Amino acid sequence: MATINEELRDELIAHRVHLTRYEAGVVSRLVASLSTDDAELAARLLVALEDIPTGAVSVKRLTQVLAPVRDINRRAVTRFFGELGHVLKAFTEYEAGFGFDLMKSLLPEVVSQRGLLKKVDAGQAYVRAVTEPFHGYTLREWTGKLEADRFARIVNTVRTGLGSGISPDEIVKSVRGTKARNWQDGALNKSRANASAIGYSTLAHAAQVVREQTAAANDHLIKAKQWLSTLDNKTSPPCRIRDALQYTPDNQPIKHGIPWGDGPGRLHFHCRSTYTLIFRSWQDMGLLPHDLTSAEKERMNGEVPAASTYPEWISRQRASRQDDILGPVRGKLLRSGGLKLTSFYTEDGRWLTLDELRQRDAAAFKRAGLN
Repeated sequence: MATINEELRDELIAHRVHLTRYEAGVVSRLVASLSTDDAELAARLLVALEDIPTGAVSVKRLTQVLAPVRDINRRAVTRFFGELGHVLKAFTEYEAGFGFDLMKSLLPEVVSQRGLLKKVDAGQAYVRAVTEPFHGYTLREWTGKLEADRFARIVNTVRTGLGSGISPDEIVKSVRGTKARNWQDGALNKSRANASAIGYSTLAHAAQVVREQTAAANDHLIKAKQWLSTLDNKTSPPCRIRDALQYTPDNQPIKHGIPWGDGPGRLHFHCRSTYTLIFRSWQDMGLLPHDLTSAEKERMNGEVPAASTYPEWISRQRASRQDDILGPVRGKLLRSGGLKLTSFYTEDGRWLTLDELRQRDAAAFKRAGLN
């Protein structure tokens, strides 16, 4: 029988895996919004370049001439962060409800009946997510940084082009990129990558703010935190070394010397680590023997779950969850074809197509009834 702490860990890993999909969709939409005005920006830039002589031009002079371009850039960045703010508010509300509902579903009913399980205020969590810094800056400060960085890239690209004597059309292409390469060969593409990193990190930061508040509100039920990093084969070295390590509720290392740092989700840009909470034993929660059944007492032993790799975790999941994460064919290959999760990747971590899998191991498809 799995303990409550093991069940909580497995459900939080599943939640983090699904959040990666949600984040990808949100960030893709936000970055597309950031690029909405790129055509107008390029047109204004081309007009502005007609008034600038070729040769060396000071940054100050360029900044003045490119004022209309700067205004379009500011509008695009402001819209990006405005939409991110709306997403963030709904996201923190969802995360607050999810965390509470998950713990309520796992803990014995007596815990809720006695008011021991506390729910965090989603509004307060949102305010903290917006006002507390991550990677050194608050969300408002990241707005200013992205706007300034994006405009500086435009100015520097224009200045370099003018100094090299290339045509205005070519300078505009250097800034925006070319349609043939899906606009990825221009200076603005680096800013899109930066905006993407900010988007991912903002959502991860908000999720951890909610979890921290949940842990603080229920510290009478919780004895430790356990870092969870091994969610797939792309875990970064700083997170990999912390995987499964325990920390006190106030983030002090337990029986090791690896610091908490900024914590899961904020240790580096696009950090996908999370952590699980380790519930106290039923005795340490102050519950009495007659409050619980024998099975509930056994599940609430307060023991820390053993370290679990991603392949081990997914092998324990129900078929519907495996199919949702891996796809129905790979899910069946995992369950009935005799393949392990590592079989779905090349040695360098590339996800194999189904055709490639069939070429490598046609027998597995036969075993799974996928002829």
